[in-house]
Amino acid sequence: MTTPQYPQQPYGQQPGYPPQPPKKKSNTIWIVLGVLGLVFLCGIGGCVAILGKAGEEVSKSIDAAASSINSAAPTAPAAPESPGAQVPPLTPGTSTGEGKNIVYEIISDDTELSSVTYFDGNSELQQEAGATAPWTKSVTNTSTIAMIGLGAQTNGTSVTCRITVDGKVEDEQTATGKYAVVNCTAAVF
Repeated sequence: MTTPQYPQQPYGQQPGYPPQPPKKKSNTIWIVLGVLGLVFLCGIGGCVAILGKAGEEVSKSIDAAASSINSAAPTAPAAPESPGAQVPPLTPGTSTGEGKNIVYEIISDDTELSSVTYFDGNSELQQEAGATAPWTKSVTNTSTIAMIGLGAQTNGTSVTCRITVDGKVEDEQTATGKYAVVNCTAAVF
């Protein structure tokens, strides 16, 4: 007796079942992404168009308002003139000519000062590079309100500044540390 021979089936197939067609990759994800991208771009384009139109309308409104303001005659009645209601114009005070005698001083543990900055007799900022300690500057400030200040930086580790106005020490400060910086100010009216 002979054994019946079954026809050989392709690999992965069960006998008696028809062969399965190969699976196709789904394009659904690409379609969804394409639709979302199109909606996004249309939304951005719509927003730009709306904002552009709104900006144009605002510009027209501003132009119309400006032209109506320029062409309108004043409608408010003029204030009555009263001698006490007028404000005199601002004018600088007159100098007495006396001024403030200011002495600026810098003392340091190193003779080299990186910089010295101070207000001169006209309340203008001045700077001296490469000054040496001890440093002294005398000025007479005749400004209505004198700006008085002094700053210095040392190449050493300790620096002191002092401001004397009309013989009275108004400020004295000391700073320490490598390349120390010190500032002094005085408020004298």
